Amino acid sequence: MIAGIACPDDDHAAKAAQVLHDRAGVDTVVLARGAQGATVFAPGESGDPISHVATSALEVFDVSEAGDTVVAALALASPAAPPFKPPRE
Repeated sequence: MIAGIACPDDDHAAKAAQVLHDRAGVDTVVLARGAQGATVFAPGESGDPISHVATSALEVFDVSEAGDTVVAALALASPAAPPFKPPRE
């Protein structure tokens, strides 16, 4: 559950991201969803404010700190990069 919303699919994750955005008052919300990839809510961008980023399954030996790695990568890139917009398929 994210923001009190179960996220079994992209539509529910998009709703949860929007709720978090509205509550937190931030520019962009990124939900790391494990094997389901990530959901990005960026209403300041042109086009659809919701993006879903798929993942590729890999053999995983240790998932500890995986979420921290996502946050660190985004934090490292954000000062030097334009607003985050994931690739479209």
